[in-house]
Amino acid sequence: LPELNIQLAFVKSDYQPDDKLFFTGIKGISDRANIRKSTVEARIKKVASLVNDSKEQWIVWCGLNQEANQIKKLIPDSVNVQGSDSSDKKLQELQDFQNGNIRVLITKPKIAGFGMNFQNAHNMAFVGLNDSWESYYQCIRRSYRFGQYKPVNVHIVLADIEEAIYHNIMKKEKVAKEMTDSLIKNVAEYEKDSISDVAKEWDYKTNTVE
Repeated sequence: LPELNIQLAFVKSDYQPDDKLFFTGIKGISDRANIRKSTVEARIKKVASLVNDSKEQWIVWCGLNQEANQIKKLIPDSVNVQGSDSSDKKLQELQDFQNGNIRVLITKPKIAGFGMNFQNAHNMAFVGLNDSWESYYQCIRRSYRFGQYKPVNVHIVLADIEEAIYHNIMKKEKVAKEMTDSLIKNVAEYEKDSISDVAKEWDYKTNTVE
């Protein structure tokens, strides 16, 4: 696979919880949802500027309808594939993007983040993240997969107070990599031992296993 470039950008936020005098860190799902909703404008403006400064194809991953609807207005040559669309409309627009007839695809991970082949594009942006490493990984793998010949550029745009979410995803990614490396090592050792056992039992005169 070619190079994978992860680029992180934080936008300034003045978020303040209603029940606190000042922000003391992200606490639970409710806090995460409130922060994401209150920082939509700053995040979509940042992503829109990245996409509009380019002439290449992009995938814009959104988590909220509000994000997708608003950023669609800021990127003229884009389509927003969303859950309320008919199956035929979703299929047609995803195929049009694959064929290069659509420059910018705006959608959610749960709609196009699994099983799709988007090697036609090598730029993508996340308009925020949740705590699901699997979703993050699968979205990247839509473009960063067999058949991709260009460096894949992944832009992650978060509010400055969402840094803990990014570190949580990176922690999960480290654990996943360690597990994968361990699995590969164990399988390689098992296969090596199996081949060695067969070699010991091989009758080179008859070319059969004794």
